[in-house]
Formats: sequence, C-alpha cells, structure tokens
Amino acid sequence: MAVTLLFTANEFSATYLRHPVSLPGAVYASAGCVSPLRSSPEMPTISMNVDDVPTPVPELVAALKARAIRLLARREHSRAELKQKLSRKHSADEPLSDELLESVLDQLADEGYQSDQRFAELLIRQRINNGYGELDIAARLKKKGIDKTLAGRVFKQFVAENDVDWYAQCAEVLVTRSEKLQRFNHKGVAGGVDNNDNNDAGVAILMDQRMRNRLIRFLQQRGFKHDQVLYALDHAANESVDH
Repeated sequence: MAVTLLFTANEFSATYLRHPVSLPGAVYASAGCVSPLRSSPEMPTISMNVDDVPTPVPELVAALKARAIRLLARREHSRAELKQKLSRKHSADEPLSDELLESVLDQLADEGYQSDQRFAELLIRQRINNGYGELDIAARLKKKGIDKTLAGRVFKQFVAENDVDWYAQCAEVLVTRSEKLQRFNHKGVAGGVDNNDNNDAGVAILMDQRMRNRLIRFLQQRGFKHDQVLYALDHAANESVDH
C-alpha cells in the first residue's frame, strides 16, 4: 500500500538540495508546482511516494549483513561468491555500489562470519575426501575467487599436516572405479563368481586398451597428474596379479 510523505517546499529544498535525487516530472506536476531546485517564497505542499525515497545507508548495510549471515549459516562462502550473491539478489532499481559491498564484506570478515582461509580449508578437505586430485582443487579454488597466494599457502599447509599422498590417492580412486566397472563386466553380472574370477576380470579391464584409456581420462578429469595416473595403473595391475 502506498504511503505518502508530506512536507513543505522549504523542508523539501533543505533535504534534497543537500542530497539531490532525480524525481519523476509527474511528482512536481501532480503537486501543481515547479521543481524545488527553483526557489520560490511560497510553494504548495509536495506529496511523494516512499518508494521514491532512497534507502538510508545504515539500514541498507544492516539488511545486506543479515542476508549474508543467512547465506553463511547454510554453508561457507568465499568472499567473491558472497559478493556476487548479495549483488544479484538486490533490487535492480537500487543498484549497490562496489564500495558499499566491499564495506559490508569487510565487516563480515572482521567479525568472523566469513573467511576465505576457512573456506579454502573446507573445500580442500571435501575434494580430497571425494577422490579429487590437486589440479582439480587448484582450479576449484581459483573459480571460487580465492586469492592465488592464499590458496597456495593453505593448500601446502593442509597437504603437509594431513600427509596427503597424491599417488596413493590416485591409486585408491582407480581401484574404486575399476571395481565399479568390474560389476558391469559379464562375469560379475552372471553372479556366483569367486575371488579369482573377480581378479581376472580386474586384470582384463586394465589390460584392455579401450578400458585403460577410459580410466586414464577419468583420472585426469578428477585432477590427477599424468605420472600419478600411470603409477595408479601399474599399481592396480600389480595388485590384481599378486592376488
């Protein structure tokens, strides 16, 4: 429902000459007067809809912070993606200045609500646990807008503290993928096969050039380096033969 603000010409001029805004010509015409920027000793009362009055900055900052905290309560966000979401969800009729957004983001970081370092640590842990390699993780951090220097420092620290072995990680992912392919192999589908049959099927998958190339592409898409992929293939083949 429209709400009307009533004020005199002097009050109007005192307010909007200090903080000039563009108002539709219909506002002045409907009031039966000229623009308030042209002084007149006696002017009628001017009516305005509150939608034409700009939102005070303190109230806008509080609204943006509240929205950001709700987003951060659901999951961690990088500074870059949080800025994008706040800007995208705001009304197009009242665009946000970059300076205002950066100020809000600074407050969130200072108060501990948002942290790029915390976000990077969580992303690295999740991607490793889900079977991804270092190239994938580096690309994902860049995509999320994490500073290159910060990303490199957090990545190296995490790998060192958790003794991450990328060769072993790649080999483990390969075994999991091979077992999945093995279940669709005709021997596995038939049912009632023993361990030796399963091992033979695993060797066959690794020895088949088409399946081997398929596994190589899969591991590369997961972000593992070429030498890590070759190690994983050799390791898996040797393990199958030994068993």
